[in-house]
Amino acid sequence: EYYKKSDIDETIDSGEIVCMTPQGASKCNDNGKVLGVVVESAGFVGNSEHVGDPSYVLVTIQGQAKTKVTGDVTKSD
Repeated sequence: EYYKKSDIDETIDSGEIVCMTPQGASKCNDNGKVLGVVVESAGFVGNSEHVGDPSYVLVTIQGQAKTKVTGDVTKSD
């Protein structure tokens, strides 16, 4: 689903985890509740009238998505 970004100037890349803040979706920095992972495409897209709108990001809230990680990853993470 497309979610409005809290800051239109914030760069949020595919694979980054976003949180929902009172102002909208933003990179997670202990600033809200985890919403999901930003993706380039999805099987089902809600709020599709915002395709191409730079003030919105496409977020998957269910399923598998390539996700950026920092640090070590171990089996079953």
